[in-house]
Amino acid sequence: RLTRQSSRDLPNNRPMFRRLRRLVDYGVYLVTDDAFVTGGSSIERRITEAIRGGVTCVQLRLKKASDHEFLDLGRRLKPILQRYGVPLIVNNRADIAVALDADGVHVGQDDMPPSAVRSIIGPERILGVTVDVKRPESVWEALKEDARADYVAPNAIFATSTKQVQPIGPEGLAAVERHVAAAAADLRLPS
Repeated sequence: RLTRQSSRDLPNNRPMFRRLRRLVDYGVYLVTDDAFVTGGSSIERRITEAIRGGVTCVQLRLKKASDHEFLDLGRRLKPILQRYGVPLIVNNRADIAVALDADGVHVGQDDMPPSAVRSIIGPERILGVTVDVKRPESVWEALKEDARADYVAPNAIFATSTKQVQPIGPEGLAAVERHVAAAAADLRLPS
């Protein structure tokens, strides 16, 4: 596992994420939303404080921003994240991720298919996919060769104000883990 501290010590750590993308630490994964971005203090300050508090990965998720606003914010955050060795993951927008030269993209079940995203972002960027516990095939779609997601995540495990979905609970998380293990074994993915 490439931790924030060890990645910070690497020379020119930006390309290192790309070469070692499977070693990124997803342990404390911050997902922004429109309210987080427009809240009291500056987004740059809040992201910096979050990283100093232990955040290891940041997903820029903006549902109400224009393309211009999305790009502008990404450009402002990218140098901060690079300074701390924290990858920038763009939610649902492969085009913006490529324009920003972000570390990766995360897509959900209603977004562009993972294989299409992979064809846009290439093999070196991180691809994360939200999978549906009720659709085991969503795990297979994320992990198969033309997509090869670097990580999968279930929908909300617990209730949240940012997504109006039924939480899956700990049992649902365990089911996703079983689906991932089965898909990985069948697809002969390295552990």
